[in-house]
Amino acid sequence: MKKIILLFPLIFLSKILLAQIYTVPGAQIQPAWVFPLWFENGNGQKDTVYYSYDINSGDPFNPDYDTIFGDFAQVIDTTKFQVYYGCSLSSDFLASKSTTTNYNLQGGVSICCYKPVLPIILRWDRNLFYSDSLPFPDLDPAPRAEGHMWFDLPTYVDSCNFSDPILMTDTVLYSFVPCHKADSIIFNGPALSYLVFSIHPWDGIILSAELTANVEDILCYTDLSGNQITISSTTIIDSRKATIVDMFGRIVSDQDIKQSKEQIDISNITPGVYLLIVTDNNLLIYKYKFIKT
Repeated sequence: MKKIILLFPLIFLSKILLAQIYTVPGAQIQPAWVFPLWFENGNGQKDTVYYSYDINSGDPFNPDYDTIFGDFAQVIDTTKFQVYYGCSLSSDFLASKSTTTNYNLQGGVSICCYKPVLPIILRWDRNLFYSDSLPFPDLDPAPRAEGHMWFDLPTYVDSCNFSDPILMTDTVLYSFVPCHKADSIIFNGPALSYLVFSIHPWDGIILSAELTANVEDILCYTDLSGNQITISSTTIIDSRKATIVDMFGRIVSDQDIKQSKEQIDISNITPGVYLLIVTDNNLLIYKYKFIKT
């Protein structure tokens, strides 16, 4: 009983964390949704740029249009590491460090750095993708949005290919995702290329969705110890995958189903309510809800 009661303060605490609000320096009116991108240089110097949304914003490509939201060109400090939008500096080192849009978060912005020292670490607040201030559908418990970050050679990121965007999300429910990062990216290499960043509607599998197929050959059950789940299937298909997610849709376990009785170790999962989903080529075909005690 104590373990079940503990779920309620955890839910309340999670809601508080998701409500975190950030502000744009110099803005007369704060945008409805502010997404800071925190960069840390290889020598420890830090800088931040802001990507924001507000229904009352104007043209995101005119840096003088939305000064009320803090979108204006400023002289950067050339004595240290700086991050800026647009990848073009005037002769007097004017650059934009904040941009706000009212419609095209998916359009993206280019990002460049002045005096970069690699490796460079980019961090962000993953909870902002769940914000109800975003102009995307409510997919609760899944996030509303995900970030896409493009980079180019000679920069490299471990486990990522420069020809594909890095998927910025803590909730990956895809049949195949070549590269994803939950809340940080480390850019390595002899030099930093330009970056392109954008925000998109979350494109995973909605856990509350109806099953897309009537599959009768799958059965899941938890053993008496409570530390293992067995997925029994009379049909072995290479494209099937079993994923366990928590109450917020965040992945805690992910593996392919390769045999008629696939066993999943849940001994290291913290107590709580979870959902095991089975997908076939990214289609949701089976759901199994369980409580880890």
